[in-house]
Amino acid sequence: MEIGLKHSLTQKTGILAPIMLMMASMMSLPTAVMADQNYVGLLAGKSEVDIKVKSLNGAAYDKTSRASSIFMGREFDDGYSVELFYTNLGSTKLQGAAGSSYIYKGETITLDSALSANLRVRTYGVAAKYYVDLRERTRMSMKLGMHKWSAKMGARVPGASTRVKFDGTDAMAGIGVEHETGENAVLMAGFDSYGTDGETISLAYLGLRFNFD
Repeated sequence: MEIGLKHSLTQKTGILAPIMLMMASMMSLPTAVMADQNYVGLLAGKSEVDIKVKSLNGAAYDKTSRASSIFMGREFDDGYSVELFYTNLGSTKLQGAAGSSYIYKGETITLDSALSANLRVRTYGVAAKYYVDLRERTRMSMKLGMHKWSAKMGARVPGASTRVKFDGTDAMAGIGVEHETGENAVLMAGFDSYGTDGETISLAYLGLRFNFD
């Protein structure tokens, strides 16, 4: 049951390869020339996982959650930046009464007793970003990095409960749009994909970045 829950709460999106190709194809595009600068920021949005767990006969699986991230970095005058981040990818839940069932990877699993389980994921890491101008004060950002994630799973049945921890190191990638709203403020929107043990969790977000010398 532990293994099934662990892998049911992640999603393959296949985003890493296309972003790498996009970055390679855009290397020759012009970017704005600007002085080196430091920045900090925050993101907030929704994380989502694959529906490998399908509800059936009373069992329910919630694949979405609120998520957030904080970051800091340095942008260089050649259109690149390097940043550190900490991301809360939220939690997902699986619930069902005794006798209810759900489908995982085509297999029907019937619960012997009532079950309430949740998995929450946190991560931190480093990423490199590349920028391409779209129009005045607006640009596209592409991100590649590595992150160290940790997950905590809790499960409860009548009269008993258990908690399990596991972690790993994987790649992450993202693509977004940034619009400069002031001299030192930038509005952001985008999509990040975090690898977790061969699969991924996605994060769609809005955010703010603040530049300083």
